[in-house]
Amino acid sequence: MIDFVKMTEELNNEKPKAKSTLAYKGSIDHMEKHMKQDKEPVIIESPFDIEIASSKLKADSVKELVKEAEAFVVETEPQAKQALNMAIQARTMRKSIEESRKQIVRPHLDFNAAINKVAKDFSTCLDGISNKLTVKVNKFKSELEKIYEKAEVKVEVKNIESEEAQPYERESIYIELQDIKKVPREYLSFDKAKAKKAVQMGVREIPGLKVEVKKVTSYRTKNTGVKKDESKNI
Repeated sequence: MIDFVKMTEELNNEKPKAKSTLAYKGSIDHMEKHMKQDKEPVIIESPFDIEIASSKLKADSVKELVKEAEAFVVETEPQAKQALNMAIQARTMRKSIEESRKQIVRPHLDFNAAINKVAKDFSTCLDGISNKLTVKVNKFKSELEKIYEKAEVKVEVKNIESEEAQPYERESIYIELQDIKKVPREYLSFDKAKAKKAVQMGVREIPGLKVEVKKVTSYRTKNTGVKKDESKNI
């Protein structure tokens, strides 16, 4: 059995990598200085304290940055470069927050996964018992019907009822694809992900679809070893 309290204590005793955050106060220098000073490890004093978790994720710093970014004006090349630096550092902060989030929720996810597995195992076992016994009862009823039919005795075999089980009739729907060409369009779906993958592989013409491959300028942090396909649009 997983000891949730022990897992949380172990998390608090860990020494994670230094976290950097961002709080822009009017200049890139101040921003970088703030990021260098903020290297406290993420420690959650209470497992389910949202306010503490929010403080560890630097929610206030993010809100302040949003205000500064919205007010920032780009009218010159130096301002454009400054805006790019802000954007890259905002991305760095986002990565830091994501790492902190994973560290905070990890013990809860592990505990939740363990409980779900135990419950699922029991549920699967119990469902199997119920289904197997029901099949046996229905088979017994069918055998009775065959016996009366063979004996040419007109007797209606009723559904079997017990002290705890009451029978009822329900509809069970089964659909089998026989000829996809005859299926109306409203029952067909468009696989956009498959089409996009085909275009990425070099396909440029797909009947019924308009395919465009546009050049989009993206930016990534310098000298960090980040692969080109891992960069995201700003």
